[in-house]
Amino acid sequence: MIKDLRRFVNQLSEREAKKILLQTMIRLEMIQESNELPKQMIDDLHSWYKGILTLSRNNRNVEIEYKAVHIVCGESPAGSLRVGLGRENKVIGFPDFFAVGPILELHKIFQQEN
Repeated sequence: MIKDLRRFVNQLSEREAKKILLQTMIRLEMIQESNELPKQMIDDLHSWYKGILTLSRNNRNVEIEYKAVHIVCGESPAGSLRVGLGRENKVIGFPDFFAVGPILELHKIFQQEN
């Protein structure tokens, strides 16, 4: 059970984890301020917990295999390509226009990151 919970938490994106943490904190604050019986509070938290697990298992992102990856200068052209090419192609839009000149010493920067 604990291993499953660890696996579940490790698969969460940062955004999902923050949402769940915030909702948990809000839920606990509401329980503390309410006049519910302890048994009702525990039942409520447990059902909420089960709901999160069920939703996250059903909404897991699936990796998509793309036919091609297109790199475009500018977000507007990238958006147009996404609409025109459809979901079977990955389009990456850079906000800079790289045709103006070379990217100086890119190989050195890349080596430093590795």
